[in-house]
Amino acid sequence: MSQMTATARPLRAPRRVPAPTPLRAIPTSIAQSGNGVFAATCIALLTAGLIALLLLNTALAQGSLAVGDLQRESVRLSDTAGNLQEQIDRASATGALARSATDLGMVRMNARGYIDLSKGTVTGDPEPATKDNAFPIVTSPVPPAVADEAKKVLSSATKAAGQAATPKAPGATAGDAAAPTLGTTGDGTSQQTTR
Repeated sequence: MSQMTATARPLRAPRRVPAPTPLRAIPTSIAQSGNGVFAATCIALLTAGLIALLLLNTALAQGSLAVGDLQRESVRLSDTAGNLQEQIDRASATGALARSATDLGMVRMNARGYIDLSKGTVTGDPEPATKDNAFPIVTSPVPPAVADEAKKVLSSATKAAGQAATPKAPGATAGDAAAPTLGTTGDGTSQQTTR
C-alpha cells in the first residue's frame, strides 16, 4: 500500500492591512450637479460628427455620379474615335485616294522626277502628266459594266416581286398568287417526305 505524503506549504507572512480611513458625513442631497458643460460638449461633438458624416456621404455620392458621367463620356468618345479611324482608313485606302485624284482631274504620270530640296536640283527624266499618257487605275474590284448589269438585274427582280405580291382580282389575296413553297405542291396541298 502506498502512503500519502503530505507536502509542506511555505508559510506566508501576514498581510498588512492599511489603517482604516476616518468616516465622514455626506449631505442628504447634492445642491449643485455641475453647469452642463460636459453634456453640451458631448451633444456638440455628436452633432458635428453627424454633419461631417452627412457631408462626406454627399461628397462621395457626387463623386460617384461624376465618375459615371465621365465613364459614359469616355465610352462615347472611344466610339467616336473608332468611327473616325474607320473613316480615315477608308479615305486613305489606295483605291479611295486614286478615285479622289481622278475626280479632281489628276492623272498619273509615267516618268518620275525627284527634287532635292537642300540643293534645289531635279533628278530623273520628268514629263508633264497628261490624260494621253496616263494608264488606267482600277479603284473598284468590280468592273463598272458588271456592276451596272447587276443593278439592272436586281431592279427587274424587285419589280417582278412587287407585282407578284399585289392582288390582281378584287377579293384576291397576295397568298393566292404566291408560288408554292418548300414542302407544298402547286395546288397548295402539302407533301410528306419520308426518309
